[in-house]
Formats: sequence, structure tokens, C-alpha cells
Amino acid sequence: MISCIIPLKSREKVKLRLSPLLSWEERINLTKFMLEDILETLKSFNLNIFVVTPDNYFEEFLRKYGVKVIKEEREEGVNSAVEKANKICIKEGFKASLVIPSDVPLISKEDINLALEGLEEFIGVIISPSFRLDGTNLLLRSPPNIIPTYYDKDSFFNHLKVSLKKGLKVRVIITRNLCLDIDSPEDLKEFLKVKVNKKSYSYAHQVYKKVLL
Repeated sequence: MISCIIPLKSREKVKLRLSPLLSWEERINLTKFMLEDILETLKSFNLNIFVVTPDNYFEEFLRKYGVKVIKEEREEGVNSAVEKANKICIKEGFKASLVIPSDVPLISKEDINLALEGLEEFIGVIISPSFRLDGTNLLLRSPPNIIPTYYDKDSFFNHLKVSLKKGLKVRVIITRNLCLDIDSPEDLKEFLKVKVNKKSYSYAHQVYKKVLL
């Protein structure tokens, strides 16, 4: 069994760096559409999906996709959210856990296939960086407790460093779809250059045009 963990911030904290361009409501809507695009991609795979969030707002929408929602009592950051789900994965005997952020709407079936390829015999870490090489846009750990969780500052290099220090097998996946996370106004502008049939793209294009008027 393979799990997929998606940490999701509360409505109050989603996409704060996009505040210069988007209103609070627009940021919530964009987050929901990005998450929906990710779940549409993931539903083609036999994954047990966990979304960790302190916010009840997204719960009904998530359950439509058969997602298990793990409620946080307090919002304590990405590392805490991922570890909360990862402990459940370890307890329930999952072979591997796959962590995907909620802001990589371009993630494709091909990207997931790259991550899952040959996983039956694989023990180690599979990782994808952000374009700026400071973030981790995909983290697969087989088994789930093979390395600690190091999100936030310089997470890609921290995950990579601890994996290599332990002498683990490491596969790095670099694709445009995976490396582009929508976190800043610059990211949003790059996203809008791609022209894809995604709900988040249509919505972002609509609200960004309004900003330019």
C-alpha cells in the first residue's frame, strides 16, 4: 500500500504571498481549484490519500474524492502536518508515503508514474525540487520513516543531505509540471504562460485579467 499526504493550510493562511494580486476569497478559491486539479490526477492511481488540515471548510469537498481528512487541532506548520499523517501510515503498514504540496496543480500522471516506477523493490527516497531549489514539490519515502520531514526553509537540500548522509538510494525527478509551485506573484505569472486545461489555470487567468484592468 502507498499513501499520499497533502498538507493544507487554513483559509486564513492560504497563499499569503499572493495577497498583492488576489483577495482573500480569490486565494481560497485558487487553493481549492489547485487541490481539485491534483486530486483529479491522483484518482487514476491506487493511492490512499490523506489531507491534513486544521480547517473544516475543505472537508466536504475533499470527501467527494474519497480522501481521508486528518484534522489538526492547531496549525503548527507543514512538518507537523506531514508527520501527523506519516505516523498513521507507519502504524497502518504502508510501504511508502508520497507527500505532494497543495500548490502544484500542473502535476501529471506521467510525473506520478515516474515516482512510482519500480517501487516494489525500492528502498530509499524520491524527491522533486521547486524551480528555486529551495522547496520540495514531491517527496516519496519508502518506507515512510526512512528519513525525517524537513519542510520549510531549504527543504529540498535538507531532504537530499540527510538521505545521502544515510547512504540511501535517491532518485531526483525534475519536470516543469512538478517544479512549478504557485506560491508568489512571479509563480502565478509563470503558471499563466503554460496554457493548460486545468480548473486552477482557468480561474487564475480570470482573476489575474481583472487585476490588470
